[in-house]
Amino acid sequence: MAVAKVKLELLDETPLVNDLHGGITKQTKTYSLNGEKFQIRFENSNGQPMGFNYKMCLAQYSKADGKWNNLEDIKVLGMEACPSYYSVESNNYMKKFFKLMEERLVKIYS
Repeated sequence: MAVAKVKLELLDETPLVNDLHGGITKQTKTYSLNGEKFQIRFENSNGQPMGFNYKMCLAQYSKADGKWNNLEDIKVLGMEACPSYYSVESNNYMKKFFKLMEERLVKIYS
């Protein structure tokens, strides 16, 4: 018996921001999977006035509520600590995060 392969469709993505001088790496991608909308968001930035901001999560759009509901964050992936937002490695870390979270999205939510 053949199993149908589930396809994750990229619907939209924000422009990549990778500003090492300003201390921010961020991007948001929106997907469709089995008729449902999902969003993966990565933000690693220098908080204002001081601090550290990060948002690395998977959310699902609720048609009933008309809003995005967070499902999981980066902790479920078991990734190593995030590099500094001023580091060249922040962009590579983000790419790895998106790849792993996309794989998890298909595996868990399809």
